[in-house]
Amino acid sequence: MTKVADDVLGKVARQQADVFARVCNGGLTPDRFFRVIRQLLNIFLVAIVHRNWKKAVEAGKYDSQFNYINPEFIEADLPPLDEAEVGCEVSLRQKDDDEDRSTQAWRDGLDNDQDSKDRFAHPLKVLAIGYDEATKDEQRNDPIFTTWISPRTGLLWCLILSGDSGLRNLSVRRGRPDGYWNAFCRAAVVAKVLKPSGN
Repeated sequence: MTKVADDVLGKVARQQADVFARVCNGGLTPDRFFRVIRQLLNIFLVAIVHRNWKKAVEAGKYDSQFNYINPEFIEADLPPLDEAEVGCEVSLRQKDDDEDRSTQAWRDGLDNDQDSKDRFAHPLKVLAIGYDEATKDEQRNDPIFTTWISPRTGLLWCLILSGDSGLRNLSVRRGRPDGYWNAFCRAAVVAKVLKPSGN
């Protein structure tokens, strides 16, 4: 390793030791520590408040003049959502390089990989990012998307949250396996689902 790399790793180790000591002596709560770590890793705790499509969209308070929901889409096109779920951790995944990636490549690496526990997030979970006060502005940074297959028609659909400093947009479109996502687009992925604890 170079001296610069050694200096950087030394600084990280000192910071780590300081954080550990602050958690041990009560100066930093574990909840606050984990919240910061989740933000660094682009992981968000999402509470599913609205299981109804229309209410979830309305709760997001998107700038309606820039929204697009394909008129063929109806609530029956949503995949089933486990009624026992109260929340989940949603991770926003981005490509490490600057190349575009096809929808099929994303699905092959997530939903279709039997060795992976990661799956594209349910559309209602992505909408929860848009209406939760703690996460609703995340879509202003880079677009967030999810894809799914309609149980009604077998067609592929995509939901995209996007925006900039002034706007927050929602888009629901028909997808194509050979459609491409820009490198800055972030896939919403769920690996850990939270369910109510038993009595």
